[in-house]
Amino acid sequence: MTVRQLKRSPSREELASAAIAWRSDPQLGGGIFFEAACHTFDALDFIIGAIKEVRAFADNQARAYPSEDMIVAAFSFENGVYGSGGWCYSADQDEEYNEIVGSKGSIRFSTFSPVPIRLTRGSGVEEIAIGDPPHVHQPLIQSIVDELHGEGRCPSTGETALRTARVMDAILREFREHRTARGEGR
Repeated sequence: MTVRQLKRSPSREELASAAIAWRSDPQLGGGIFFEAACHTFDALDFIIGAIKEVRAFADNQARAYPSEDMIVAAFSFENGVYGSGGWCYSADQDEEYNEIVGSKGSIRFSTFSPVPIRLTRGSGVEEIAIGDPPHVHQPLIQSIVDELHGEGRCPSTGETALRTARVMDAILREFREHRTARGEGR
C-alpha cells in the first residue's frame, strides 16, 4: 500500500494569510503534514486496520515555513499489511493518492479530491466516479447523531483517533526531537 502526496509550496502571500498560517506553523497547528495526513491515516485505519509500527524520516528541506515539508514513512498494520508513504509540501506540482496493491489487483483513490476510484485487475481498469458531498463533514456528523439516537455506529471513535495521533507522533518524533535539541521549538 502506497500513499503519495505532493503539494506546491505555499506562496508568501498564502503563508501570511490566517487561512494557511496555522497549518504551516508547528506552534499553531502542528504543520501541514500533521494537519493533512491524519485524514489519510484515519481512512487507512478504517479500511485496513490499526498500524502497529512506524519507521520514518522527516525534514524541512525547502525552508519555506517552519514545519516539516518532506516526510517518508514505512508502516506495518496489525493484520500483516505493509505500507509506505511520501509527502512533499514543497513540490512543483499538486498530486495526492493512495494505492493498495494485492495479488488480484489494485485500487487507487484520493483522500482529498473527488477523482474517480481506479480499480485495476489484470489488464482491465474500472473507474468509479465519486463526488464531494455538499458539506464534506456531513456524513460523519450524521453517523455521530445516528449513534447518539441508537440508530447505528459512528466509524470514528476516540480509540481510532488516538491510534491516528500515535502514528502521526511516531512519524514526526525524530524530526521534533532534533528541532528541540537545536532550540527550534516543537
